[in-house]
Amino acid sequence: MFTNKEKVQKDFKAVASEDVSLSCEVAQAKADVKWFKDGKLITSSKKFKVEAEGRSRRLVVQQVEKKDGGKYTCEVDGQKLTFKVAVADRDAEEMFANKEKIQKDIKAVASETVSLSCEVAQAKSDIKWFK
Repeated sequence: MFTNKEKVQKDFKAVASEDVSLSCEVAQAKADVKWFKDGKLITSSKKFKVEAEGRSRRLVVQQVEKKDGGKYTCEVDGQKLTFKVAVADRDAEEMFANKEKIQKDIKAVASETVSLSCEVAQAKSDIKWFK
């Protein structure tokens, strides 16, 4: 059984690569809680961290991606509490670091080598260059 059910935040909007923490409080400290995403049972992994401390239960979805959006359900003793998670892409403005230091106009002599670089905010960013 859940306590403070009506006070729990149930709708989450996250930005890609952030962690999302869903939490609820159960009546019994020893209550067995199961978490589901879109109806499929979730177990602790690198992606999902299931935590229990006292009567508090939490599911942390680490470094969310678009595919992590959906309906998450916490279930205890046949009762369910549902959370909705929406994941948005990072704004282009937030993707690049040190934008003010970038040289945007580069002049080169024909047949010389030109080196272009950019610094991104997230190490695992997928970068594409266009001519």
